[in-house]
Amino acid sequence: MNAGLVTFDFPLQYTRADVATRPTAVDSPLARRLSERGISTTTPLVSIAGRDPGAGGGIRDARDLASCVEALRRDEVDCLLIEVFHWARIPLVVELVDKLNVPTAIVAVTAGGWNGVPCAGAICGSLRESPRSSAAALVESFLEEDSDTLLRWMSGASALSRTRRSRVMLWGGTFGAEMPYTRSDSASLERLFLREVLTEQEEVLVERARNIVSGQHARVDSFLGWLSSNGADLRVDGKMATPAALDFQVGLYLAARDRLDELETAQEPIAAASIKCHYEMSITCQGCTACLLPAFLPFAQDAEGARRIVPFACEGDLNGVVTVALLHALNPAVPPLFGDLVSFKKDHVLLRNCGGASVYWAGRSLEPKRSLSRVRLAANLHGKSGAAVHYESPAGEAVTFARLYREGGQFRMLVGEGHVVEEAASTRYEDPWPHTRLDLGVDPKLLFRCAPCNHGSLTEGCLATEIETACGYAGVPVYRCDDAESLRRLLASRQAGLEG
Repeated sequence: MNAGLVTFDFPLQYTRADVATRPTAVDSPLARRLSERGISTTTPLVSIAGRDPGAGGGIRDARDLASCVEALRRDEVDCLLIEVFHWARIPLVVELVDKLNVPTAIVAVTAGGWNGVPCAGAICGSLRESPRSSAAALVESFLEEDSDTLLRWMSGASALSRTRRSRVMLWGGTFGAEMPYTRSDSASLERLFLREVLTEQEEVLVERARNIVSGQHARVDSFLGWLSSNGADLRVDGKMATPAALDFQVGLYLAARDRLDELETAQEPIAAASIKCHYEMSITCQGCTACLLPAFLPFAQDAEGARRIVPFACEGDLNGVVTVALLHALNPAVPPLFGDLVSFKKDHVLLRNCGGASVYWAGRSLEPKRSLSRVRLAANLHGKSGAAVHYESPAGEAVTFARLYREGGQFRMLVGEGHVVEEAASTRYEDPWPHTRLDLGVDPKLLFRCAPCNHGSLTEGCLATEIETACGYAGVPVYRCDDAESLRRLLASRQAGLEG
């Protein structure tokens, strides 16, 4: 994340010589604490004070404010922190918040002989009374000692800011497997969560894949060799997972990587992607499933070296793409999992995708040997040909489930924290697909009644609070699927036709 950090000097009328000359702008205790947590900040006042030492106490006037706005915009800060030590010129603070219009937190300093609490309260009251921007209406305030809560707010607010600057790609468009809900509303999502929804036909990748197979087959062999050398079980047969089908699937994956690299070189990086597999890829046109894209695009390595993790959803599920993009913005070190909610049992909900999901979740690791040694490529059940990517996700630390969806044309977010359950004899599934068993600690019958659709996503860690923050700034109501009372409110609002 990239946070902007400023403070404000005393009003011009003040003559507090004992404190007014203290360099609070260049010796910020908040900046030191954030640096200790590995978080960098954009601090334009440090540069200004280097040229004009009088700015060491904070923004003094409209000229200082204009310089700060220019620097913070240039650096595309995700959120703004205003450190308040004492009374300040509140109209200047309001002007800064309105001009930047990014999620803003007022941090009241109370140590070192300061008391920023009264001024922080006055700032928040002034911003909220008649807000001229969403940042003003939703301004947050924190005491300096509440650093953990502040960091969680920063994470959620910054994730939304980054997704709002991002593009997503739908290869083949939406309406996969003839599911109308996958289409969603791209214009509204570009207003709430994204910069742009791009669409290209599958043929963009298919033609490249054929050229790779015919003219660059060494790349295909290298990828298959990389899988084998890291312990993956490749089961080729004479009908579905044929050598030709596997070559095409690898070529399609490499074609997708090449296209994503082109867009990144053109300064248009893709934050998340999807392909409409059923039925054009799987049956009617190509006759081969695209399962290696959801399996390996959300992974950090392949035979050609380090790769950028690209979160992936299937069947042109636009809301699913936005969900995994947001999860990855919150937790960029972990590829989000995308899958179908296919079974609601007493001790788990099964997430299973019909052919592939991020191989990170095979071993919950980005180390190829650790994850790929738990992977099996074998004949798929769907399509005319192609291999599925099978694994059983191991138990581990806490995870967060999320699903953006629409009901009655209005966006909602379902989110909950839980843990992955280990495979057991009583929970074994015989299909060739990836399996992740999720326990959210609620009645599965109630959860099934509330589930908005058959798709959902996971990431590592407890991030529900951060998602609530991001959705709050997007104006999207959140329901907790790890809390029975919240699920009952969801049902009540659905039945009443009202927002809960």
